[in-house]
Amino acid sequence: MSIGISPASAEKVIVQQPRHSSFQKNWHEWLAGYLMILPNFLGFFVFMLIPILVTIYIGFTNWDLINAPRWVGLMNYKILLRDSIFWTSLKKTILFTIVNVPVQSFLALLVALLLNQKLKGLNLFRTLFIAPWICMPVAIGLTWTWIYNKDFGYL
Repeated sequence: MSIGISPASAEKVIVQQPRHSSFQKNWHEWLAGYLMILPNFLGFFVFMLIPILVTIYIGFTNWDLINAPRWVGLMNYKILLRDSIFWTSLKKTILFTIVNVPVQSFLALLVALLLNQKLKGLNLFRTLFIAPWICMPVAIGLTWTWIYNKDFGYL
């Protein structure tokens, strides 16, 4: 007895569904996503972008905060580039950055590695090392508590 396989005689019917873009299907997810990042964009716009643009504008003006700003163009930058104090300050800032950043990074790595080891007396070192970070906010809090005390505070 043999089994034969015959080709299907029925034709496949492809039903096309109406095409909707993924935006039309998931508009509420899209809207929710943008609403969630809106506070970040607003914060960036208000606290970063606007001050940067205002600073650039002020850099091209002569403004004494009393009178209206007067447009001077690149004159402020010409004066700045001719000033010897500016160049001295720039050199010292670059030198400080080149020296300070690697030294601080190296020392921070050493302290982190030391605090992560299991050595004798390490708990005492951790306590002495971290205590100033904890004590300062506590001292500030107590000071403000005393200042605002209703019986004997300053205010």
